[in-house]
Amino acid sequence: MNALFLAILYGVASTMVISDLSKGYIIIGVIGYITTMVYTLDMIDKYKLAIAPKPHYVWTTPNLI
Repeated sequence: MNALFLAILYGVASTMVISDLSKGYIIIGVIGYITTMVYTLDMIDKYKLAIAPKPHYVWTTPNLI
């Protein structure tokens, strides 16, 4: 929930900055918003994958007797 709130906050802030820099061109603000949200959600997914417990593989030898 914290990550989602930060993603929304980051998206709103970047939209405000991009729309201010583009002087009212809405399409640039929309493209910047979509790009930022995709990048942020991808970053959150990579973080969740990084903190997930790693699978442990157990190697066994077959019983040949």
